[in-house]
Amino acid sequence: MKILGCVAAVASKVKEIIGNLITTAGKVVVTILLGLTGIILPSLTSAVYFFVFLFLCTWWSFCRTFDTLIFSCMCVLMAIFSAGHLVVLYLYQFQFFHEFIHPEDSYIRLDTGKNFLSFFLFK
Repeated sequence: MKILGCVAAVASKVKEIIGNLITTAGKVVVTILLGLTGIILPSLTSAVYFFVFLFLCTWWSFCRTFDTLIFSCMCVLMAIFSAGHLVVLYLYQFQFFHEFIHPEDSYIRLDTGKNFLSFFLFK
C-alpha cells in the first residue's frame, strides 16, 4: 500500500508538470503567431496583432506573469478581431463592395495594403 501511495504522488506531480508545460507552450505558440501575423503583412489591422505581441513580450521580459483567465480573454478578443478582419477581406471580394469602396481608397490601403489586393483580386 505504501508503494501505491508513492506511485500516486509521483503520478500527480508528473501530471501537474506536464499540464504546466502544455499551458506555457500554448502561450508561447500564441505569442509567436501574433508576432508573425503582425509582421508578415504590415497594415493598420496587423498593427493590432503586432502591438499585442510587443506588449506580451515586454510584460514577460519584466518577469511578470499573466493570470490564465486574462490570457484566455485576450486570446478570445484576438480571435474575434481576426474573424472580423477575415470577414472584411471576404466581403470585399464581392463586386458590390468593389463599386462601393474603390481599391485605391485610403481605407482599403490602410486595412490590407494596396499590393495585397492588387495581387490577389485584380489579376
